[in-house]
Amino acid sequence: MTQSRNVKAAIAIAALSLPLMYGLLHVVDGVFARMAVFYAVATPACLLAVKLDWKKLLRDLPRMAGLGLALALVLYCFAWVGFGLIRRVFPEFAAQSHEFYGWMRDDGSLVMWLLILFVIVGEEIVWRVAVTLPLVEKWKHWGVLAGAAGFAAMHLPWGPPLLILAAFVFGGCWSFIIWRTQSLWCSLASHLLWDAMVMWIAPLA
Repeated sequence: MTQSRNVKAAIAIAALSLPLMYGLLHVVDGVFARMAVFYAVATPACLLAVKLDWKKLLRDLPRMAGLGLALALVLYCFAWVGFGLIRRVFPEFAAQSHEFYGWMRDDGSLVMWLLILFVIVGEEIVWRVAVTLPLVEKWKHWGVLAGAAGFAAMHLPWGPPLLILAAFVFGGCWSFIIWRTQSLWCSLASHLLWDAMVMWIAPLA
């Protein structure tokens, strides 16, 4: 009964996320502020709607976070190689990265970085915990793909195609990580370090 309820809740969350984001597009200025408002609404709703074993998801913080950081470095290398290939073969497509990096150049304040941190935590709770875990429990690898597709679709209202592709590929990686480790710390640490590498420490473009 719990599994059926969780799957229905996960599908409902994914289905409602896109129209909510389209609505916010018209009332909230700024990409990161808009996403923060989205996750301020979606995160508590997900925590209420989906029933999961939080004790299991939050176990063994040091080991799971350490594994997540190591996986982030692997994923960054994959992103670096992949973006390099895209830049060689499809330079106009790769040039869309300038739009994404432009958002951070326009606002480098502490508030923006706090918003990004809040958004990343929200993404892991909503898309990895509340959406992906119920779907993989029922559909295994197909659940990973479905969670990644929902995460990527949520970027459609405002993201360039390159960002949507990255959201699908790396969202799928974090979905796979949380499925195989059953640890929020692992996927969250991986996501945090990967974003820090791509946005600030060693930008791809």
